Amino acid sequence: MTPRPAAGPASLTDLPVPVLSVVRAGDRVLQIGPGPVAGALCDRTRRPVASVHATLGDVEAVRAPLGPHRRAAGVVDAVVGDLVEGRPDIGPADVILVTAAVTGLSPRWVDQLAPDGVIIAPLALGGLHPWVIVGRDVRDGLLYGCVLAVDPPGAGPRPAADTRLYEARQGLAEPDPAAPPRRAQPLPPCCTPERYVDLWAWLAGQDDRITAASVRSLGWGPGCALTVGDSTVHVRPDGLWLTDTEPVTLTLAQCVAQYVQAWASRRRPGADEMTCRIGQPPEAPADAPFVATGWTAGRPVTLPR
Repeated sequence: MTPRPAAGPASLTDLPVPVLSVVRAGDRVLQIGPGPVAGALCDRTRRPVASVHATLGDVEAVRAPLGPHRRAAGVVDAVVGDLVEGRPDIGPADVILVTAAVTGLSPRWVDQLAPDGVIIAPLALGGLHPWVIVGRDVRDGLLYGCVLAVDPPGAGPRPAADTRLYEARQGLAEPDPAAPPRRAQPLPPCCTPERYVDLWAWLAGQDDRITAASVRSLGWGPGCALTVGDSTVHVRPDGLWLTDTEPVTLTLAQCVAQYVQAWASRRRPGADEMTCRIGQPPEAPADAPFVATGWTAGRPVTLPR
């Protein structure tokens, strides 16, 4: 069965400005996933745009705003299909825009990319879904990803648990302890609410156990947390909050505190400074997704655009 992602962007105004700035006039664009943005992309590129969607309803959502004249003119080639397969029938694309949050890129998408093309996708990172531009570095020809923008926690494209490109290993755990967490220590003064997402992205890049967590009884969440078994350390703008004072939880809190200090000592890099390597895991089959590894801040990357 073809996976059914959650609702994607309704229009280009729902996409962050840095994402839009990548698309240029004359680009061959392929949209993969939900959201009726293909028509507006056509206006931006001044040429027809292809898209593939999981359901007929998604296709109709793209075609309805076009009106009879533009539908007849074929400005958007929207079809129902397997999102993982993309659109091998349309030839190489300069920009592939994925509008469903994923933990990896289909190798079919990489195959359908022009040599100097890029893929833009909301890649899962510790419960966030930053918009990442992926392309081949002009210096070494290897695939890298650079964060363009990050939607606020709980906003932006959402994953579908049954899609082959979204595994239940990041961003799905939402511990809700019976007892309210207690604050272990405040964060440094530099960790303001405005920089919370930047800190979250940094922590997720340091430790793949970072996830999105909620405490429904207190109205918290989604927020950043480090969870191991029944132990959770919630990272909030006002400090670290622990579910208990068991040794394992205290050890986790110490680990998180060291990550936070490292972020502060490196002059608090923003989420849009994060980069990663993109590739298939060693000895993975040919159809395995390309995943992000080695998240860091400050790595020099030169993408085609």
